[in-house]
Amino acid sequence: MANENKFPTEIVELPSKGYFYPKENPLSTGKVEIKYMTAKEEDILTSVNLIEQGIVLDVLLKELIVDKDIDLDWDAALVSETDVSWISVNSSKPGRKDNYSLLVHSTNTWAENHLNDENHKVITHLSNETSNIINRDISNAVHIDLHRWRYANIAKLEKSEPLIDAKNKMAACGDWCIKGRVEAAFRSGFDLANGMRHLIN
Repeated sequence: MANENKFPTEIVELPSKGYFYPKENPLSTGKVEIKYMTAKEEDILTSVNLIEQGIVLDVLLKELIVDKDIDLDWDAALVSETDVSWISVNSSKPGRKDNYSLLVHSTNTWAENHLNDENHKVITHLSNETSNIINRDISNAVHIDLHRWRYANIAKLEKSEPLIDAKNKMAACGDWCIKGRVEAAFRSGFDLANGMRHLIN
């Protein structure tokens, strides 16, 4: 039994021992990790539509098999011309667990237009968008969660001069002065330091 995932899983040995799969195929190990069935998978098994199409087992296995074979050659990506704006390999950060995980941000516009949508609709859409971008199906991930960060990002400001009140000896900086990313926080602090240096000199 694998305990590293949020949902319980089990390692199943294949009768073929993986002999008939190419080495790059995760099934070539002769073992496959599957999630325990939940009500979601039981609904798939009893779906009249899937049964009539003859694909009920294909869909079921797609949901149950844990595919860890995602190996992107980058840690983060700014994305354009899609409803996703940012993808990062969250597990690549120092001190993170070995479990492979992705962090995905939608665009501000898409988030605002779908702020009150049901969670499963948002997850389905952004999962599909992400799958298309990285060319890997992530719909069967062991765990998918959704956070609505209503105030975590802002539109890029036209002017981003340091906020310095020399008379009252006050100053402020932060990512919110430019755009809500860590790079903006660094740049804002750097600009503020330069502005204060000129005042001191």
